[in-house]
Amino acid sequence: MTGPYTRRSVVSLVGGLLVSTAGCVDVLQQSADETTTIEFTESSPVLTRTAFERVVSRQAERFGSHGVWGSRAPASAWPLDAEFVGGWSQSWTVTTEEKSKDGLRIPGGAVAVMSRPQSSSDSPARRQLWLWACGAPDQLPDRIGQATLSVLRLSLSIDSGTIDGISPQTAVGPDDAPVTVGVGESPSIDRPIPAGQIVPKRPESNDSQSITFEWAGVHSGPLSVFGACAITTDHPLSGTLTIEAAGSAGTV
Repeated sequence: MTGPYTRRSVVSLVGGLLVSTAGCVDVLQQSADETTTIEFTESSPVLTRTAFERVVSRQAERFGSHGVWGSRAPASAWPLDAEFVGGWSQSWTVTTEEKSKDGLRIPGGAVAVMSRPQSSSDSPARRQLWLWACGAPDQLPDRIGQATLSVLRLSLSIDSGTIDGISPQTAVGPDDAPVTVGVGESPSIDRPIPAGQIVPKRPESNDSQSITFEWAGVHSGPLSVFGACAITTDHPLSGTLTIEAAGSAGTV
């Protein structure tokens, strides 16, 4: 073989002789992870209901049935039989440091929205917290291998009160889809799960102020993780939602 060639052409032409091109494969195979947080407090919400619904509408256009309210139509409408308290949103991107077209890039978004059940007039300490995150690999069509999402994790920690209800309550996967998510008396939301599993995890210490909803698998399209919590608190609800995502690209 004569003339110039790229790392991509070496792997494509040599095929099974990957031992002699190990360095090239190492360059093509990439993985990365990203962690971001949403700090929320009931006393000073970042998003009004109108602003939150604009965020929901944008995410529905971006992620389709993996948007905040799943496959509901219209996706931006408030679906809960509960009073809107406040919303928060955050964007994130799993990416390698390499800025070329061969770099890994998985952009995504996350939201937390707090509501108060209508029946809470007799029990003002009740709150509902709805959590969502979605990522979708953004890959140029001419690159080798697929960009895939491998982990998407939502970890909630509240400063006071008790998480006394969660949804989903058990591990769910494609065979369970569409998964119905709901807490208390609010209507349920149907969620797609195209691959992997979403597993709710309480801490081993039996801490009643934290919960994690974790998805793990391999998926090259949009993928969302959704969790709902019923919370009892004697104080304005506040806490932290930590979003962790990981992915890889270039696996031939």
